[in-house]
Amino acid sequence: NYAFSGCSGLTELNLPDTVTSIGNYAFQNCTSLTEINIPSTVTNVGEYAFRNWKNSQAINIDNTSDFVTNNWNSKWRGGCTAKINYLKS
Repeated sequence: NYAFSGCSGLTELNLPDTVTSIGNYAFQNCTSLTEINIPSTVTNVGEYAFRNWKNSQAINIDNTSDFVTNNWNSKWRGGCTAKINYLKS
């Protein structure tokens, strides 16, 4: 939880395939982070993980395993207006 919350030094983040979970509020208020790439291995995302992300930011979700975000916390996007891109690689 709160892993990168408020971090202002990140601009882009590619999570490795070893990541399976993103905690609550993990990336909230990361205003300089313009893009994050989430691999299909992520099966759990906590509430408000991307809180206060704006429409100039992008969340790219690798959907190769046809995994859809229905197993993620229903509030994972709470307070987030970022573009959500579902990618097939």
